[in-house]
Amino acid sequence: MKTVPKKHQHEIKAWADGLTIQCQQVPSGHWIDMPHPNFSDDCVYRVKPIPDVVIETVMQLNAADGTSFPGAEYNTSTENNLRLSFNGFTGALKKAEVI
Repeated sequence: MKTVPKKHQHEIKAWADGLTIQCQQVPSGHWIDMPHPNFSDDCVYRVKPIPDVVIETVMQLNAADGTSFPGAEYNTSTENNLRLSFNGFTGALKKAEVI
């Protein structure tokens, strides 16, 4: 006998793993946290998104051997010049930008 997957199996597993589940409200479309979801087939559920972590920092330009690139010694700015964006769930680097 072939088993039929449950409609919300991804969300059910995520909830069992301790993640927050949200339900979409009709007709507004807003998402609300569901501490005790019933996983009704008539509702739309999702795992609550975890926001990315963004860090802005000052990067000093040095060669692999530790020496400065030509002209780097003249850059005494303390303003942020690098923005790193990490996935809020996995911690993986998503994007690096020179700003």
